[in-house]
Amino acid sequence: ALSQSELILVQLISESFAEVGQGILGKLFNTGGRQQPAFSDAATDPLKAQIVINTISDGIAIIDAQGIIQLFNPAAEALTGWKASDAISLDYRSIFNLYNNAGRPIENAENPMAQALRARQTVTNDKIYIETASGKRIQILLKATPIIRSQDSPSRRWHRDRLSRYYT
Repeated sequence: ALSQSELILVQLISESFAEVGQGILGKLFNTGGRQQPAFSDAATDPLKAQIVINTISDGIAIIDAQGIIQLFNPAAEALTGWKASDAISLDYRSIFNLYNNAGRPIENAENPMAQALRARQTVTNDKIYIETASGKRIQILLKATPIIRSQDSPSRRWHRDRLSRYYT
């Protein structure tokens, strides 16, 4: 089961930007295809991460352990037709209406986000359509990457060390 310390990063790439956008988030989050990606320095600096996420052409959403959207960047707004202020705090399944090549809704077992959570590894699907808020279906490349935040991350160790020096 997904724990409170786990998130899933969803990358939505419009077919026209598929070649341009690949790899940007891997560099930011230093996933390198590992089963348990670690945050890089850029990802742990909130300002740097926010700048990158808000300026790249990939639609980005971060979903928590309960399936609730926590972050929704401007490119995700443009691709889905949903405003971030409306999408944040909703279950991702109400925003990401996904369809296969045959035009049938994607069931939970085939859903890349669910697959990534079960397998605890990145799942990519380039034969998927998303239905926008206006009802239009567009083909996208969808990449779902679980982000497992260690309970003993470098920043937590740093703070713990500082506190122990202060109190001892």
